[in-house]
Amino acid sequence: MPAVVMPSTVRLALNGTCFGQQVVNVLHYRYTSSAPNTSTLSAFCAAWLSAHSGQWANCHSNEYSLRELVATDIGVVGGAQATFPLSPPTVGAVVAEAFPNNVAIAISWRTANTGRKNRGRSFIGGLPVNFINNDTVSGSALSVLSALATALIAQTFTGGYDLAVGSRVDQAARIVTGFVLEALADSMRTRLSGRGN
Repeated sequence: MPAVVMPSTVRLALNGTCFGQQVVNVLHYRYTSSAPNTSTLSAFCAAWLSAHSGQWANCHSNEYSLRELVATDIGVVGGAQATFPLSPPTVGAVVAEAFPNNVAIAISWRTANTGRKNRGRSFIGGLPVNFINNDTVSGSALSVLSALATALIAQTFTGGYDLAVGSRVDQAARIVTGFVLEALADSMRTRLSGRGN
């Protein structure tokens, strides 16, 4: 698959594990500064963790661990990249057994524009079993996920990095202005046991 270029955009991969299987979440950030280098991206990863690692942990079972962040400038072909390992890993804050990795709660991101290419979704996995009952997401789970989503949108990092929705259709990233949380469990099939994503 050819590289997707989105002007002034960084792809941030949150690489975690649950039950020994890889669990990856990808966020996009639109920046207003000049193209970042490896040092700039490493500083961005450190700032992201400082701002959001606690909120991220609150959404996960202690059987989940966030192990590294990988930030890649996709504004140009062959853009800079920084890998930021966590030592020790950030472990989920909820002491409870986790659901199977494919079980997820989806955060639907909104931008100022309408249409599918202007919306995105993040599937949060590594969920504690007490977050969902009979396919219905608990109020406490919605509360911690809402806190995470609100903070991600509100935070602008040095260099003008804002949370964005990246579109492969028109190769553009648009800044996120809101989100929707449905109180229903979802599924991400690529995270089924043995597939790891």
